[in-house]
Amino acid sequence: MEEQRKFKILKNKLEAMNYRLPFSYDSMPLVDALLNDVSSLNSTLSRIRLQKSDPESIRELSERVEFLNREKLRLEEELQRSSINANPFDDREILNKSISDLRKENKALSQRLLSIQSSKSNSIDCKSKEYIDKLFTDFNFLKKQLEDSEENSQRLLYENRNLQDRNRTLEGQIISLKKEIEVSVVTIKDITNEKRSTTEEYYSLKKIISNYESKCAAYEEENISLRNDLQKVQIYARNIESQLSGMNKELGKSRNEIEMNTSTKSRLSSQLDSLQRQIDILQNENNQLHILRDDDRKMIIELENKCKEIDDAYKTSQDKIRVIQRESQNFCDTIREKSEEIRNRDLTRKDLEKELYDTKIYISKYEESQGEISRLKAVIDDLSAEIRKYSCENKDLKSSVKYKEDDAKQYKNYLDQTNKDIEIYKRKLDEDNMKIESLNNVIRSYSQTEEQLRNIKCQYEDSLTRERQLKKEIDQLQLIIQKSEEKIKFNYKQQDSIQSQLTLVEEENTKIQKNLAEYMAKDNAKTIEIGKYENKIRDCYCEIEDLKRKIIDQDQITKGLSDEIKDRHKAFIAEQDHVDRLNEQISQLKDFISSLESTRSDLVKKLESFQISDMDKDNTLKKFRDELSQVKKQLQITERNCNDRLIEREKYLKDIENLHYDNSRRSDEISSLRSNIKRLNNDIDDLKSKLKTVQESEENFKRSWRDSEIEKARVTEISHALNLQLEDYKKSCSRMQSQFQDASKELIYSENKLKALEDKYNALSYEKDSFAVRVEEIGKELRNKIEVSANALRDKDELSQKLRMISDEYDKLLRAYDFLNLDYKKLTGKSAAGENLIENLKKQEEIYVRTIKQLEENLRNAIRAAEMADYKRIDAEKTSENLIKDMHSAKSFNRDLDMSRDELQRKIITVENEKSFLETRCRSFESEISNLKSQLDYEKQRSDVESRSFVITKDSFRKYEIDDDKSRISKQSNNEQLVSELYKQIEVYKTEGLKLEMNYMKLLDELNQTKHMLNRAEARIAELEISRR
Repeated sequence: MEEQRKFKILKNKLEAMNYRLPFSYDSMPLVDALLNDVSSLNSTLSRIRLQKSDPESIRELSERVEFLNREKLRLEEELQRSSINANPFDDREILNKSISDLRKENKALSQRLLSIQSSKSNSIDCKSKEYIDKLFTDFNFLKKQLEDSEENSQRLLYENRNLQDRNRTLEGQIISLKKEIEVSVVTIKDITNEKRSTTEEYYSLKKIISNYESKCAAYEEENISLRNDLQKVQIYARNIESQLSGMNKELGKSRNEIEMNTSTKSRLSSQLDSLQRQIDILQNENNQLHILRDDDRKMIIELENKCKEIDDAYKTSQDKIRVIQRESQNFCDTIREKSEEIRNRDLTRKDLEKELYDTKIYISKYEESQGEISRLKAVIDDLSAEIRKYSCENKDLKSSVKYKEDDAKQYKNYLDQTNKDIEIYKRKLDEDNMKIESLNNVIRSYSQTEEQLRNIKCQYEDSLTRERQLKKEIDQLQLIIQKSEEKIKFNYKQQDSIQSQLTLVEEENTKIQKNLAEYMAKDNAKTIEIGKYENKIRDCYCEIEDLKRKIIDQDQITKGLSDEIKDRHKAFIAEQDHVDRLNEQISQLKDFISSLESTRSDLVKKLESFQISDMDKDNTLKKFRDELSQVKKQLQITERNCNDRLIEREKYLKDIENLHYDNSRRSDEISSLRSNIKRLNNDIDDLKSKLKTVQESEENFKRSWRDSEIEKARVTEISHALNLQLEDYKKSCSRMQSQFQDASKELIYSENKLKALEDKYNALSYEKDSFAVRVEEIGKELRNKIEVSANALRDKDELSQKLRMISDEYDKLLRAYDFLNLDYKKLTGKSAAGENLIENLKKQEEIYVRTIKQLEENLRNAIRAAEMADYKRIDAEKTSENLIKDMHSAKSFNRDLDMSRDELQRKIITVENEKSFLETRCRSFESEISNLKSQLDYEKQRSDVESRSFVITKDSFRKYEIDDDKSRISKQSNNEQLVSELYKQIEVYKTEGLKLEMNYMKLLDELNQTKHMLNRAEARIAELEISRR
């Protein structure tokens, strides 16, 4: 509101002074200062009108006005030279309008002074007019001679100084042009070297592409062969599945038969128990028979004493009885002999019955004993028949056991070999899984490189759009420069017209100077005002020194910024090292996770084996318990099943031979698959190496592209600077036009080269895109092959699982058969050791219970360890995911930092350019100020000398006071104009100083923003380190 009020007040004042041209808020202080100067000049004129005395001061003022007029002309010329490119065109037009308005006001003031002088001249006596006219003519003649001589001398000095300054500037420009020409030559050499390198890379890429095409054809052939192999493997897998289904059916049958055998075994055990009881009963009866035999012997001795007649028959019978007794004693060894003797005894018994018919009383007891003996004979016959059966069964079982032991050994060897093969296959599967993981990592890295290439393409398109915008801006600037040149020509024409008007005004001022003798008394006040102006000039000097200090501070700030940028670059390198370490740690974590997964799979397998063993042990315990109750029942069924077992054994042998043949075929197929996998791994390694070479070539190409962009930016900056210098040189000297034309030709040549390089880059990018498409096709083929290999590995895993199941079932069968053989041997060989077996079984049950408890505890511990491993694995996966996210955020943050760093470097370059431009301006202003100081000193010395000369010749020049007054009034008006122009220059300097301060504040704000960003980055890095720990 205050600014608007001041603006309205100034506008009203100017309208009151008949000044109706528009002006802006930015030019308010300058307009205010001009109004104050005009008001002060009006007040001084009013004072001069009142006093109208002191001719010496008027004379000094006239001389001062002449000097200020000269300085005004010189300053106008220098301003026209220096402010063509510095000030904007609108400000120039406003200044020219203000100058024209001030000149109009000076004309009005001069007319007023003429009117005052005419009124004064009428008061002079008519007598003294002729004398005064003569003196005035003499005075004017002398004065003109002095003024001409002084003007010539000052003009020559000024021209010499200008020529010296121009020579210095031209020498500096020549040196800068030489340096720029050297830089351009170096850049041309670099561009030629880069061209050679790009051509070499282009041909190398062509060779690589041809190699890739040949490999793609080979891969296609291999893919076709692998598909054919896959079809064969699938057919073979189907056959194996059908065989396995048949085997599973046969295994079901064998399980049912084993259950029947267990039931028969239990039955046989019960029968054995009953037989053992019968044997005990028979042994007791045998003991009773021995007692009865002893009694019979006694009775026979008594009968021999009584019956001497039948001694011979009785002796034979007694011998037979003795033989029978001996046979009964050796009952277990000679059962057959006893049976024959019993038959002979039957015959002799019949004879004795005929012979001893008369001796019934004595023989009745003998008949009873004979009946008992016959009963025993029948029992013995039964036992002998059963023993014969058992002996035949034992022989058969021994022969079958021998065959089965041989088969069991063969099966054990075969199982050992199969277990070894399975372990080898497991190792190979682990190796294949590792290779597949490495391939997946390669595919992921390839996808990341594709994303990076896409980002680079986007950046390149953005750079192309920026270049187009810059070209458009350059065209606009060239149009503006052409318009400014037209305006400058128009201003030159206006200046010529103004100079013609000035000559007329000077002629009028010469007339006015004759009537300014009355205003000599005002010289003291004017000297005071000149002192004020000198104080203002000193203030300007102080402000210029402050600007220099600010520039020095700005240089220090830029140095600090450069040091900070270096430190930030070092920090960025340290962050990159930290990121590499994090990547290494992530890889270690991945290895640790893979090891945990392998241990987990091993633990799972162990758990499965433990579960299988627990199940087996539970089944064995149940079987033992069932066997203890059902062995007696199984003995009858074993006779029937032995023949069936032999038939099944022959079937099993045939199946085993078929399995051997299938295993040999599978081993051959696995070897072929291994060779194919090795070939694929070799091809993948070749692809990895080629991808590395391609990535290195891409990185080199990116570096060359970045260097070309930097050189392009530098060349564009050089072109802008050269265009500005060309405009200056066109105005300053005509000799440098040829050099500038050569430089422009070189620039055009460099731009043509850059365009050619851009075309080459576009061609290379197109080839790179085609290469990326081919790489994607190769990646798809690799993925298909990986899927095929994964399917083959899955089939192989399924086959291995089925083999494990078959081997486990075969182990169970062997264990059950071994247990049956052991039980059968124990039952046949050691029937009396059943109780010991029961006790041992009870002990084994206790041992098994203890072992089962220990295994359950081990299982619990293993499950806990597995759960802990899963939990740790999940935590590790989460930490790895968090680390990957932090890595991506750190990379994006680093990219933002790089962008901000590049923007800061660009801004620093622009600030340095502005600083150099302002330094040149300051130097030019310092040279001007030094010239002004020297001229002021010269004028002071001259004023002292002239004051002395005027004191000596005061009496002689009193006659010419009137003419001097007129001339001084005109000079005073010129002095006012010069002072106003000095004010304008001071205000221009102030505005430029304000602009510098604004730029400095903007740079400080950007510095604070970058510091804030860097502090955030450091905090983020600290959080990452804490999380990593």
